Amino acid sequence: GVGGGINAGTGVILGFGDGSSLTLTNCTLADNQAIGGAGGSGANGGDGLGGGLSILAGNSASISTSTLIFNEAQGGAGGTGGNAGNGLGGGAYNDALATLTLTRDLVILNNADGGHGRHHGADGAGIGGGVYTLGTFTDPFTLIIFNDASTSGDNIGS
Repeated sequence: GVGGGINAGTGVILGFGDGSSLTLTNCTLADNQAIGGAGGSGANGGDGLGGGLSILAGNSASISTSTLIFNEAQGGAGGTGGNAGNGLGGGAYNDALATLTLTRDLVILNNADGGHGRHHGADGAGIGGGVYTLGTFTDPFTLIIFNDASTSGDNIGS
């Protein structure tokens, strides 16, 4: 699952991002989930990307004086013998070649949890409970606190 609350863009198509731009001011993104699908027999689980917000490659988002709270990115369970999916960015997921700017925001009490592998499949990673970023990320005057990730980067991961 991608962008439990809001998804900016469709990612890269034929080498080009769609150039979507998202601006949010004085908003609350709360209680959203991005959940990766479960894998069938022998198949891997899907990734959960950005419980509250996801910004895909070639796109940008500017969020100001807003709150991201109680959101979750959850990796899908692996099928029998398959690996589980990853949970990346409980509050927000910022893809490679994407830009996320958080200004005077509060990112708090979000979770990123890897899915569970079954019957010799590996568990997925949970990284970046608050924010998972591979792209350009700035956060002036933003508090990113008290988030949780099952593997690493409780507040910010990459």
